[in-house]
Amino acid sequence: MRVRKALRKIHRWVGLLSALWLLQLAITGLLLQHADDFKLTQTYVSSPAVLQWFGYGTRQQAWDLNQQVIYQVDGVVGFSAVQVKMAVPLTGAALWQDQWMVATANTLYGFNQQGETVLQLDDFDGLPTPISALSAEKGDLHIQANDQWFMMLPSGEFQATTQTIKQPSQARPMTTAEQHQFFATALQDTLSYDKVLHGIHAGIQGSKWLNSLSALALLFLCLSGIYLFFKHPKSKR
Repeated sequence: MRVRKALRKIHRWVGLLSALWLLQLAITGLLLQHADDFKLTQTYVSSPAVLQWFGYGTRQQAWDLNQQVIYQVDGVVGFSAVQVKMAVPLTGAALWQDQWMVATANTLYGFNQQGETVLQLDDFDGLPTPISALSAEKGDLHIQANDQWFMMLPSGEFQATTQTIKQPSQARPMTTAEQHQFFATALQDTLSYDKVLHGIHAGIQGSKWLNSLSALALLFLCLSGIYLFFKHPKSKR
């Protein structure tokens, strides 16, 4: 009798906690069944927190250039309300002769104000690599590679220089305000709400330990429920 009474109490509390998990499954499952009706497949997440939770926005950095900001979010580089696709991480950025200059470890790019590529150089063009920083001053463009500064000549070649280069703009983490502004732009049409619901419903984005405990709780409820159903208390005379 004591075992049955204790089991009933545990069964009740475990059932209450499991009900919350089942409620989540029911709600997300119902919404997924009617994803098209609620236009969940056509509505996209703009929240930086949710996007990062699903693995987006892991690469984010920004540079301050003459009171303007150039940023990179994953494979998107944005400047002056223009975006370009660039999958590899940037190692430097500068504003030179009204051109946005950005560099990866092995390539130097130049973009005009419309986002069109006007310059692209790599090590096959004699570009010193790997590039670690860019600097533009007095009309000259300098790149840093292997702790040595090089100046870009009018011919497009690069010449080592010993002149003192001012501290180039360094990459910095994006602020919370910039995340809300740039994530929505750079990662628009990336993560739809039906994918969010599917990730939660399937347990992909949840804790594996919580999912395991929930599954064990349901198993306990089934077994304890069967036991309580067939194990009737002895009737009192």
